[in-house]
Amino acid sequence: MKQKLGLAGKNVRVGHAGTLDPFASGLLVLLLGRATKLFAFLLSCAKVYLAQTQFHVATNTGDGTGYITATRCARNPVPTTVKQLFVSYQQRTYRQRVPAFSAAHHAGQRFYHYARRGIAPPVRHKSVVINWVKLNAYFARRNQMNFTVSCGSGCYVRQLVVDLCAELHVLGTTIGLVRTRIGP
Repeated sequence: MKQKLGLAGKNVRVGHAGTLDPFASGLLVLLLGRATKLFAFLLSCAKVYLAQTQFHVATNTGDGTGYITATRCARNPVPTTVKQLFVSYQQRTYRQRVPAFSAAHHAGQRFYHYARRGIAPPVRHKSVVINWVKLNAYFARRNQMNFTVSCGSGCYVRQLVVDLCAELHVLGTTIGLVRTRIGP
């Protein structure tokens, strides 16, 4: 996204290198003036996120801002099983479903405009790159885990959480998300 901003009588281009989900926090690179030419480079760089996952709950948004669509009491996945699954995602490209609550476009509207009105946007998948995933903490009594993921541009981490939990045979939603790094 690039806009012009008047500073001291000059028009200065301003842009950012990638958006964050509304509930997420962390690094958002802003580009000013000639630095806006770095946009394409930064967009293609890997991004690193710290994600907090709640087991046994699904929401319509895939995160804690949505309403609960399902709960299922089940055993928590075993930490060694989680680590094995994370190893299987190392250096992996997979087809990820684009979430209904996303900024993707269909017929000139963002997906989230449809979803907020109760209209399901079309099902769309995209190939995303997962460089590595690391389990940081596992809280069995709270049914939660924290992990760090390095992924390519365009990856929806909250959808990754849903997909990982499905492979672990539990429901899951993202309750915290922080972008900690972009590129080197």
